[in-house]
Amino acid sequence: MSGEFADWHKDGSQYWVRASVSPVKDERGVTTHYVFVAEDITERRRVAEELRRAKEEAEAANRAKSEFLANMSHEIRTPMNAITGLTHLVLQTHLDEVQLGYVKKIQASAQGLLRVINDILDFSRVEAGKLIIEMVEFNLDQVLENLSVLISLRAQEKGLELLFSRAPTVPDQLVGDPSRLLQILTNLANNAIKFTETGEVLIKTELVSMTPPRGTSPLGAGKAVLKFTVQDTGIGMTEEQMARLFQPFSQGDSSTSRRFGGTGLGLAISQQLVNLMGGKIEVESRPGEGSTFTFTAEFGLYKRPAEKELLQTQVLYELLQGLKVLVVDDNLHARDILEQYLSYYTRQVNVAGSGLEAIAELERAGGSDPYGLLIIDQEMPGLDGVRTLRAIRDKARYRSLPVILMLPSYSDNELVNPNGEEGGVAYEYLANSLLYKPINPSRLYDALVEALGRRNLLKSDESEPEEAEAPSPRPEGQAHQMNGARLLLVEDNQVNQEMTRRLLESAGFVVAAVSSGKQALAILETEEFEGVLMDIHMPVMDGLETTRLIRAQPRFKDIPIIALTANVFDDMRRRCQEVGMNAFVGKPVNLPELFAILKEWVRPREQPEEQTVSAPDLPTAPSPALPVASADIEAMLSDLKRFLQENDTRAIRVIAALKMRISDPSVQVDLAVLEKLISRYNYDAAIKSLNPLTDKLRALWKTGD
Repeated sequence: MSGEFADWHKDGSQYWVRASVSPVKDERGVTTHYVFVAEDITERRRVAEELRRAKEEAEAANRAKSEFLANMSHEIRTPMNAITGLTHLVLQTHLDEVQLGYVKKIQASAQGLLRVINDILDFSRVEAGKLIIEMVEFNLDQVLENLSVLISLRAQEKGLELLFSRAPTVPDQLVGDPSRLLQILTNLANNAIKFTETGEVLIKTELVSMTPPRGTSPLGAGKAVLKFTVQDTGIGMTEEQMARLFQPFSQGDSSTSRRFGGTGLGLAISQQLVNLMGGKIEVESRPGEGSTFTFTAEFGLYKRPAEKELLQTQVLYELLQGLKVLVVDDNLHARDILEQYLSYYTRQVNVAGSGLEAIAELERAGGSDPYGLLIIDQEMPGLDGVRTLRAIRDKARYRSLPVILMLPSYSDNELVNPNGEEGGVAYEYLANSLLYKPINPSRLYDALVEALGRRNLLKSDESEPEEAEAPSPRPEGQAHQMNGARLLLVEDNQVNQEMTRRLLESAGFVVAAVSSGKQALAILETEEFEGVLMDIHMPVMDGLETTRLIRAQPRFKDIPIIALTANVFDDMRRRCQEVGMNAFVGKPVNLPELFAILKEWVRPREQPEEQTVSAPDLPTAPSPALPVASADIEAMLSDLKRFLQENDTRAIRVIAALKMRISDPSVQVDLAVLEKLISRYNYDAAIKSLNPLTDKLRALWKTGD
């Protein structure tokens, strides 16, 4: 037997002994005596106790650090949410040039501060080993679309060509962490834009390898390894600078840090995330020749068939099979990307580098081997896209040629007059559909279906409407309209409450706002909502407890509840899921992310037909118009003008009412363009386009529409 016990020296000091007693037996097995062994383990006990206390103190310090960071995140992000949101709203009002410049600088500074905060929080997670990679189903195209929204304006402001290239073999439905993938791509793309003054930034996605899933469970063992490339034509780096790139708080050199700013944490964090995704990040660069960052990442494959991808592929094969296509763009990489993508569906793709080349190529093809589709960029030196199209449309044999016009995502020139005058003639009069850059497969698909699907509709026999409509299904989610969806906003901070309510209303939602969980429970008893935006940190009853009480009632088991919180740590995300929340939005609110989540979860209740406020963007066959009275139209136009001047989203409802009453196709086009301008918060351009529309409507009354 053995054990440890305490004893005391003669001087009264304590010491510890580990002792063991073992019996000694003779040949008959009889115990004759015992052997006693004692060891002084006082020092060993002291060291062990110190280690235990040190471990407990370290764990306590980590808990305190995590709590501190969570609290600081909340305390910093809450006012930041108000700053970014209210700045966005101010930018929608009438400002002179000086005021506009000040507000834009506030917005840029706030976004810069937020990036610093995010980098520091993420780095603290790296140090604590708490970076977590989620495994959820997501759509790769949506991640790339979100990336485009985040970076395209900055690239356009610097005059850079932003290009996206996704190989057709890359699967769209994946299992992994979309937010972390977006974070890596955003870090790399922002760096590329920051260090590039002229030229382009190319973001490319390729398939390295794929193991198809097997079995019948929804999530299978299928895997796909993807390679992402972010390439720029910027200042480049030396070997010495590249060696320091992925070290925390480090940039290429101190002068770079002073000139371009930044914490130097983005690439270190990105490297950690790539490692967690089972991949590797690398860089190639030369001074003055740009840089190329590549990283690989491993994703799961969803076992259920990707019906949307299969449908889109089938539709594009039907639309493009045997069709001769001419792509016109002055940027070589942009032409190559479109040629590569279209060649997956048709082998007859040719390219031109200018408007003059395009006209010459169309003439060369002549009537013996004509083109069936023209895709042309607007922003070209010399003869731009619109002027080229005017020259082409002037010839009778090209007037029915389907044309897709490519435009910058953030173009101030939403409208153009064929004679070059300011006015209200839409691009759609020259082109069959518009394709906003940077181009991705989803955007290109929509444009192709709009341009070619409608051509098929016009060629189809009117007696067979069902067959005529088959070639042009819209992508999933395109028909979903937010207008009229009722949301309950639960937010105790009055500034954030007012700001969030106005942002939601500007997107067409009907919002009721309350300041506490108790008020939320009370209003749910008397009113119906299509979704709830729930702040987490509230006094008395926080958002988690409020959600538990809501979910406890069977009638609320399906209502979407979306968390709004400045605590963006993974532990908070987990707690939100545990109480039954459907999604999570961090503060400061990223508007594209918020609206994407709302679009995914919130469905407006069906309205009676006479109250419907949604309509296709560019309807080919409007519903029978309601009776029109000039006095009614005048009143609606007066309301529309007032709402536009006040940046009031009720203008959308007036447009919807006009769509239902006016069947003239050109008016339908103008109303669709007007609706698009409002959706982009471009109220000034909308007001300018209203006068030509008013004149057109008055002319229709005289002819008895």
